[in-house]
Amino acid sequence: WGARDWAPEALADRFGGAKFKCGDTEAGHKVTISLRAYHAYTLAQEDDAPLYVFDEDFADEHRKTRALLDDFSPPEVFQEDLFQYLGEGARPPFRWILLGPRRSGSSIHIDPCSTAAWNTVISGRKRWVLFPPGTPRHILKPASWLSARRSEAIDWFLHFAKDIPPQLPAHQQPMEVDCGPGDTIYVPPNWWHTVLNLDDTVAVTQNFAQDPRPYILH
Repeated sequence: WGARDWAPEALADRFGGAKFKCGDTEAGHKVTISLRAYHAYTLAQEDDAPLYVFDEDFADEHRKTRALLDDFSPPEVFQEDLFQYLGEGARPPFRWILLGPRRSGSSIHIDPCSTAAWNTVISGRKRWVLFPPGTPRHILKPASWLSARRSEAIDWFLHFAKDIPPQLPAHQQPMEVDCGPGDTIYVPPNWWHTVLNLDDTVAVTQNFAQDPRPYILH
Protein backbone atom coordinates (compact mmCIF):
# COMPACT_ATOMS: atom_id res chain seq x y z
CA TRP A 1 0.00 0.00 0.00
CA GLY A 2 1.37 3.38 -0.98
CA ALA A 3 -1.10 4.69 1.60
CA ARG A 4 1.44 3.78 4.27
CA ASP A 5 3.04 7.12 3.38
CA TRP A 6 -0.12 9.12 4.11
CA ALA A 7 1.32 10.99 7.07
CA PRO A 8 -0.66 14.22 7.62
CA GLU A 9 2.25 16.45 6.65
CA ALA A 10 2.97 14.35 3.54
CA LEU A 11 -0.65 14.65 2.38
CA ALA A 12 -0.57 18.40 3.02
CA ASP A 13 2.59 18.71 0.92
CA ARG A 14 1.15 16.60 -1.88
CA PHE A 15 -2.40 18.01 -2.02
CA GLY A 16 -2.22 21.22 0.00
CA GLY A 17 -4.64 23.17 -2.17
CA ALA A 18 -7.24 20.41 -2.47
CA LYS A 19 -10.52 20.95 -0.64
CA PHE A 20 -11.93 18.25 1.63
CA LYS A 21 -15.27 18.02 3.38
CA CYS A 22 -15.10 18.71 7.12
CA GLY A 23 -18.79 19.14 7.96
CA ASP A 24 -22.22 20.35 6.91
CA THR A 25 -24.14 23.55 7.48
CA GLU A 26 -27.53 23.47 9.20
CA ALA A 27 -29.03 23.72 5.71
CA GLY A 28 -27.20 20.55 4.66
CA HIS A 29 -24.52 22.17 2.50
CA LYS A 30 -20.97 20.82 2.57
CA VAL A 31 -18.27 22.72 4.44
CA THR A 32 -14.81 22.26 2.91
CA ILE A 33 -11.29 23.25 3.87
CA SER A 34 -7.98 23.05 2.03
CA LEU A 35 -5.73 20.28 3.22
CA ARG A 36 -2.96 22.80 3.90
CA ALA A 37 -5.23 24.88 6.13
CA TYR A 38 -6.60 21.78 7.83
CA HIS A 39 -3.14 20.48 8.67
CA ALA A 40 -2.23 23.83 10.23
CA TYR A 41 -5.50 23.71 12.19
CA THR A 42 -4.80 20.24 13.60
CA LEU A 43 -1.38 21.31 14.86
CA ALA A 44 -2.81 24.26 16.79
CA GLN A 45 -6.35 23.22 17.74
CA GLU A 46 -7.52 22.70 21.31
CA ASP A 47 -11.22 22.30 20.47
CA ASP A 48 -13.47 20.08 22.54
CA ALA A 49 -14.94 18.62 19.34
CA PRO A 50 -12.49 19.30 16.50
CA LEU A 51 -13.24 19.48 12.79
CA TYR A 52 -13.13 16.03 11.18
CA VAL A 53 -12.40 15.50 7.49
CA PHE A 54 -14.73 12.74 6.28
CA ASP A 55 -14.59 13.05 2.50
CA GLU A 56 -16.29 10.74 -0.02
CA ASP A 57 -15.52 12.84 -3.11
CA PHE A 58 -11.72 12.58 -3.11
CA ALA A 59 -11.84 9.93 -5.85
CA ASP A 60 -14.07 11.88 -8.26
CA GLU A 61 -12.72 11.88 -11.80
CA HIS A 62 -12.13 15.63 -11.98
CA ARG A 63 -10.13 15.80 -8.75
CA LYS A 64 -6.37 15.68 -8.44
CA THR A 65 -6.81 13.63 -5.25
CA ARG A 66 -8.16 10.73 -7.35
CA ALA A 67 -4.51 9.69 -7.51
CA LEU A 68 -4.94 8.46 -3.93
CA LEU A 69 -6.86 5.48 -5.34
CA ASP A 70 -3.54 4.16 -6.62
CA ASP A 71 -2.26 3.97 -3.04
CA PHE A 72 -4.68 1.39 -1.63
CA SER A 73 -7.14 -1.38 -2.49
CA PRO A 74 -9.71 -3.27 -0.41
CA PRO A 75 -8.11 -6.03 1.69
CA GLU A 76 -8.28 -9.38 -0.05
CA VAL A 77 -11.00 -10.80 2.22
CA PHE A 78 -13.25 -7.81 1.43
CA GLN A 79 -12.89 -7.73 -2.35
CA GLU A 80 -16.44 -8.98 -2.91
CA ASP A 81 -18.90 -6.09 -3.15
CA LEU A 82 -22.35 -6.56 -4.64
CA PHE A 83 -22.62 -2.80 -5.13
CA GLN A 84 -20.07 -3.05 -7.94
CA TYR A 85 -22.81 -4.40 -10.21
CA LEU A 86 -24.64 -1.07 -9.95
CA GLY A 87 -21.77 0.73 -11.65
CA GLU A 88 -19.68 3.57 -10.24
CA GLY A 89 -22.28 6.23 -10.99
CA ALA A 90 -25.30 4.46 -9.50
CA ARG A 91 -23.94 3.19 -6.21
CA PRO A 92 -24.39 5.26 -3.02
CA PRO A 93 -21.36 6.87 -1.32
CA PHE A 94 -19.11 4.06 -0.17
CA ARG A 95 -15.47 5.18 0.14
CA TRP A 96 -14.00 7.85 2.41
CA ILE A 97 -10.66 9.30 3.45
CA LEU A 98 -10.66 10.28 7.13
CA LEU A 99 -8.41 12.89 8.72
CA GLY A 100 -9.20 13.38 12.38
CA PRO A 101 -7.40 15.21 15.17
CA ARG A 102 -7.44 13.82 18.69
CA ARG A 103 -10.87 14.11 20.34
CA SER A 104 -12.70 14.00 16.99
CA GLY A 105 -14.79 11.00 16.06
CA SER A 106 -17.96 9.46 14.69
CA SER A 107 -21.12 9.42 16.81
CA ILE A 108 -22.81 6.08 17.39
CA HIS A 109 -24.68 4.85 14.33
CA ILE A 110 -25.49 1.91 12.05
CA ASP A 111 -24.15 2.03 8.49
CA PRO A 112 -26.87 2.46 5.84
CA CYS A 113 -28.37 -0.15 3.52
CA SER A 114 -27.24 -3.05 5.74
CA THR A 115 -23.70 -2.60 4.45
CA ALA A 116 -20.58 -3.93 6.09
CA ALA A 117 -17.40 -1.86 6.30
CA TRP A 118 -13.66 -2.11 6.66
CA ASN A 119 -11.54 0.68 8.12
CA THR A 120 -7.73 0.80 7.97
CA VAL A 121 -5.71 3.16 10.14
CA ILE A 122 -2.70 4.71 8.42
CA SER A 123 -1.45 6.83 11.31
CA GLY A 124 -2.60 7.54 14.86
CA ARG A 125 -4.96 5.48 17.01
CA LYS A 126 -8.73 5.00 17.03
CA ARG A 127 -10.94 3.61 19.79
CA TRP A 128 -13.97 1.67 18.58
CA VAL A 129 -17.01 0.56 20.57
CA LEU A 130 -19.41 -1.82 18.81
CA PHE A 131 -22.80 -3.22 19.85
CA PRO A 132 -24.56 -6.14 18.13
CA PRO A 133 -27.75 -5.80 16.09
CA GLY A 134 -30.87 -5.47 18.21
CA THR A 135 -29.25 -3.43 20.96
CA PRO A 136 -31.92 -0.87 21.96
CA ARG A 137 -31.44 2.51 20.33
CA HIS A 138 -32.78 4.42 23.32
CA ILE A 139 -30.03 2.98 25.53
CA LEU A 140 -27.20 3.60 23.07
CA LYS A 141 -28.42 7.11 22.21
CA PRO A 142 -29.69 8.54 25.52
CA ALA A 143 -32.23 11.35 25.27
CA SER A 144 -30.00 13.63 27.35
CA TRP A 145 -27.19 13.17 24.80
CA LEU A 146 -29.45 13.68 21.79
CA SER A 147 -30.92 16.83 23.31
CA ALA A 148 -27.50 18.48 23.46
CA ARG A 149 -26.84 21.12 20.84
CA ARG A 150 -24.18 18.89 19.32
CA SER A 151 -24.26 15.14 19.94
CA GLU A 152 -20.52 14.57 19.60
CA ALA A 153 -18.65 11.29 19.97
CA ILE A 154 -16.34 12.75 22.64
CA ASP A 155 -19.35 13.59 24.85
CA TRP A 156 -20.72 10.05 24.47
CA PHE A 157 -17.38 8.55 25.49
CA LEU A 158 -16.88 10.90 28.42
CA HIS A 159 -20.36 11.04 29.92
CA PHE A 160 -22.46 8.08 28.74
CA ALA A 161 -20.30 5.12 27.69
CA LYS A 162 -19.74 3.79 31.21
CA ASP A 163 -23.47 3.81 32.05
CA ILE A 164 -24.58 1.73 29.06
CA PRO A 165 -23.17 -1.80 29.71
CA PRO A 166 -25.02 -2.25 33.05
CA GLN A 167 -28.32 -1.69 31.21
CA LEU A 168 -27.67 -4.46 28.68
CA PRO A 169 -27.87 -8.28 28.86
CA ALA A 170 -24.77 -10.38 28.32
CA HIS A 171 -25.39 -10.94 24.60
CA GLN A 172 -25.53 -7.19 23.92
CA GLN A 173 -22.38 -6.16 25.76
CA PRO A 174 -20.04 -3.94 23.74
CA MET A 175 -16.84 -4.88 22.00
CA GLU A 176 -14.07 -2.31 22.52
CA VAL A 177 -11.12 -2.22 20.13
CA ASP A 178 -8.14 0.12 19.77
CA CYS A 179 -6.70 0.26 16.24
CA GLY A 180 -3.29 1.65 15.38
CA PRO A 181 -1.22 2.08 12.20
CA GLY A 182 -1.70 -0.85 9.84
CA ASP A 183 -4.71 -2.27 11.70
CA THR A 184 -7.93 -3.01 9.82
CA ILE A 185 -11.27 -3.48 11.56
CA TYR A 186 -14.31 -5.18 10.04
CA VAL A 187 -17.74 -3.85 11.00
CA PRO A 188 -20.50 -6.38 10.20
CA PRO A 189 -23.85 -5.23 8.80
CA ASN A 190 -26.30 -3.63 11.25
CA TRP A 191 -23.82 -3.31 14.11
CA TRP A 192 -23.95 -0.09 16.11
CA HIS A 193 -20.53 1.56 16.36
CA THR A 194 -18.84 4.75 17.47
CA VAL A 195 -15.24 5.87 17.10
CA LEU A 196 -12.99 8.28 18.98
CA ASN A 197 -9.64 9.42 17.60
CA LEU A 198 -7.07 9.13 20.38
CA ASP A 199 -4.36 10.83 18.31
CA ASP A 200 -4.23 12.84 15.10
CA THR A 201 -5.24 10.12 12.66
CA VAL A 202 -5.39 9.28 8.98
CA ALA A 203 -7.54 6.37 7.81
CA VAL A 204 -9.38 5.03 4.79
CA THR A 205 -12.67 3.17 4.90
CA GLN A 206 -15.10 1.54 2.53
CA ASN A 207 -18.65 0.25 2.88
CA PHE A 208 -19.65 -2.78 0.83
CA ALA A 209 -22.58 -5.11 0.29
CA GLN A 210 -21.51 -8.66 0.97
CA ASP A 211 -23.08 -12.00 0.22
CA PRO A 212 -25.55 -12.57 3.08
CA ARG A 213 -24.46 -16.19 3.43
CA PRO A 214 -22.05 -16.71 6.35
CA TYR A 215 -18.37 -16.93 5.62
CA ILE A 216 -15.22 -17.34 7.67
CA LEU A 217 -12.31 -14.90 7.81
CA HIS A 218 -8.93 -16.60 8.12
